[in-house]
Amino acid sequence: MGIFGRFVLVWSGLLMWLLVAVKGAEVFPTFTGGKGLGVFSFEAPFEDDESGPLRFWKFVGKSMVAADENSGADVLRITNPASSERGLAYSRIPYLSNEFEGYIDFKIKTPARKIPADGMTFFALNKPPQPGPVYGLEESFDGLVVAIDTFANSKKVRIPNVYPMYGDGTSRKWDAQTDGADRAMASGCFINLKFDDRLLFRVRGDAIYVAVGSVHSKGSRMCFTATGINFREGGGIYFGFSAETGHFFSEHLISKFHVKALSKYPDIDAQELQYEVEEEGLAEEEAYKDLFNFGMKRASSDDDYEAYDDDDYDDDEYDEDYDNYEDYEDYDEEEYDADHPHPPDLEDGNAQPDSGSKASTDQQQQHRQHHGHHHHGHHHGHGATNKHLQEVENNMNHLKMNMMHLLRKAAPEADELNDALHEIKEDIGMILEIVDETDLSFEDIDETAQDLPERANTLMKTVADIKAFVDRMEDDLNNVEESCEDIDEVLYQVDSTITGFLAEIENSFGGNGFSFWLFAVASQALVGLVFTYVFLEEKSKGSAPKRGARSTFGRLV
Repeated sequence: MGIFGRFVLVWSGLLMWLLVAVKGAEVFPTFTGGKGLGVFSFEAPFEDDESGPLRFWKFVGKSMVAADENSGADVLRITNPASSERGLAYSRIPYLSNEFEGYIDFKIKTPARKIPADGMTFFALNKPPQPGPVYGLEESFDGLVVAIDTFANSKKVRIPNVYPMYGDGTSRKWDAQTDGADRAMASGCFINLKFDDRLLFRVRGDAIYVAVGSVHSKGSRMCFTATGINFREGGGIYFGFSAETGHFFSEHLISKFHVKALSKYPDIDAQELQYEVEEEGLAEEEAYKDLFNFGMKRASSDDDYEAYDDDDYDDDEYDEDYDNYEDYEDYDEEEYDADHPHPPDLEDGNAQPDSGSKASTDQQQQHRQHHGHHHHGHHHGHGATNKHLQEVENNMNHLKMNMMHLLRKAAPEADELNDALHEIKEDIGMILEIVDETDLSFEDIDETAQDLPERANTLMKTVADIKAFVDRMEDDLNNVEESCEDIDEVLYQVDSTITGFLAEIENSFGGNGFSFWLFAVASQALVGLVFTYVFLEEKSKGSAPKRGARSTFGRLV
């Protein structure tokens, strides 16, 4: 081959590469920075973050939040590096559109001198998925699947291979020996797991575009384009990932997932959704749909405001109308001002109307412009007025949206208030029925009500008397207690006297115990005779014996 031939070959190759790059540039690069949709997108750190986006993700099988063994950063691990594992993770909140784009940062790590297997998927399905044999996903999946096949069962494609599949939800047997070739929408492309760790995607209409690249580079290369997607109108798409290992195995990790809409879509973050779920008591999907609808209404109101174009008014028309003012040569400004007082300039916070003084030259010029335009009826002033009216209308729309949001939030409280009022109404009805059954008239009730103060006063007086009686009783009890103390003291003195008396008697008998006890028995007998006499005498009088100084015993003593 001559020099010319080599020149043509080199430049033709460069031209083909340029065409491929340009073709890829029509779709990519997609966005690789900024903020994705809050409820669906995630990146480290997100471990144990209840307010983070993974709060609304479901983990099935071996999938879990873990720390990357090299960087220590939080990752979503779909499978461990172990045999016969399946993992599945997906958003419990559906994405409410059918067009989107984004990227996935992933790692497929395989132990040294081992064969990677079996593979992983990124999916966007029309219903929540179940685990199964399709790289960890169920056979009858309904929606779009982008698979990364890392083990060549069929030996017909170069591994690892990225390719798309689409399912309609019907039950179809998964053919692992052909790596699902009967479901593939396109042949896909080869990737190098040492360098390629970013998957970029865009879904628009019925087509999907996928490119691959590296997290360390801004560049990407087109992998495949496929058509035949048929998402439901209005979306309802569940994003997620799955992976599976067999006899051979790999660790499948997701470190970042960002997705955003290709059309207007409100960004609802996880904390806002969490508040709606906890404070309003709504189910997750219901709360998300309420926030989504409210956000779309506000977005529509913003569109109406932004759609206003200041260029709508015609400068030439304004100039022409202003020139026509010269026709009013006989216009008497002072006379008009006297008949038509005008408000102060709103832009001057200190301006005050002054009908008694002559307006300044500048104010006269403004008045002439204002009144001249007012007489013509179609000038630039109307363009400004329309702009202000548009602003007022937009503000009213915003206010309306906010009021709708507040009304939606206040609906449960309004229902509770209505129930309470209904219960009060029922109670009033029961009271009226009781009044009817007792044959009471309102006059009787009124008379009874008038007697109540007097009865209350009487009752209060009675209570006061009872209190005074109780106070007196308390004083008497205190006196009795004091008397009992005095009696105890007297008894103690009597006991001491008797004891001393008995001791003296015993001594008088010279310590003769028998004589002493004989004297004691005789004394007791004498006392008994005395009490018997007193008892018989009192009984003969018809009364029981009394104690005290005036009793018979007292007289005897």
